[in-house]
Amino acid sequence: MRLCKLPVAVMVLLLAAGCIPSLHPLYTKETMITEPRLIGEWVEDGTDNLWKFTQVDEFAMELVYTENNEPGVFEVYGVKIGEHLFMDMFPEEPNYKNGLYKGSFLPVHNFARLEFVGDSLHVYMLDAEYIKNEIKQGKTTIAHELYNDEMLLTALPEELQKFIIQYASDSRAFSVEITLLKK
Repeated sequence: MRLCKLPVAVMVLLLAAGCIPSLHPLYTKETMITEPRLIGEWVEDGTDNLWKFTQVDEFAMELVYTENNEPGVFEVYGVKIGEHLFMDMFPEEPNYKNGLYKGSFLPVHNFARLEFVGDSLHVYMLDAEYIKNEIKQGKTTIAHELYNDEMLLTALPEELQKFIIQYASDSRAFSVEITLLKK
């Protein structure tokens, strides 16, 4: 398994958008799946943002996400936990020649629950504030760290899967929605 690095500044932006990054992937060998419905080009509803998924090998896909004409490349894995479909994604390692700068990057994964409806794909990201509140109220536990009130999950994949399945059907936990339309 190869981890790619994400700059801390980008991680903070993802956190602000509602995503909860993880040091470890959501998938294990037992939960990785091939999801052919993802393959192809999608446009984010209401925007010009493009999501292009390409199959790389048996399980790995490449996602080129283009926002404001700036592409970002991610390695993506389909994950099936119970009856729910997820994707685990992390950015390709940046090609920086400056070793000190490159060493300031932190490997992280982001994941989302997926629902296909006709020619659309609904991508649901975890709501960071809701999950932090659940933890504060003692309703759930998950290994994590907080930095400036932003959460980084540190649980291993098996613990992440137990946590995710606990909230998979909870629309409050997965309330950050992106709708993609097949091109």
